Amino acid sequence: MDRKQYTVEERVKIVEAYFELKSITHTQRPFTTDFPGRNPPSRLTIRRLLQKFRETGCVTNANKGHSGRPRSARTAINTETVRQRLEESPRKSTRRLSQETALSRTTVRRILNTDLHLFPYRIQILQAQTAANREERLT
Repeated sequence: MDRKQYTVEERVKIVEAYFELKSITHTQRPFTTDFPGRNPPSRLTIRRLLQKFRETGCVTNANKGHSGRPRSARTAINTETVRQRLEESPRKSTRRLSQETALSRTTVRRILNTDLHLFPYRIQILQAQTAANREERLT
């Protein structure tokens, strides 16, 4: 069973075919020739698409990108606050930032990584490499 959503082009073709042919069954038949490799839309899909077109005048997904829980902590204001605090003292820990901004440590880390593109690093101490060491390594 083909569960992929129909593209806008396919949806327009479905609606046009229905208004031209005035039959759901006759709308399904030319779909396979117009779009090979795709299963024809079900009767329910066609009905819902027509209902959507009649109510809104379009066939696109109105809620795409607007669904889900809205952001509550990673707002522009909080991101700017964290950025300003880091500019004042760049060596400040995430624990201290979370205390000062009244945000959770996880939120502060997400703001730093995702929004500000800042990542923690560890200073690694390496032993000095001399000319004698280089020759030893080559041999």
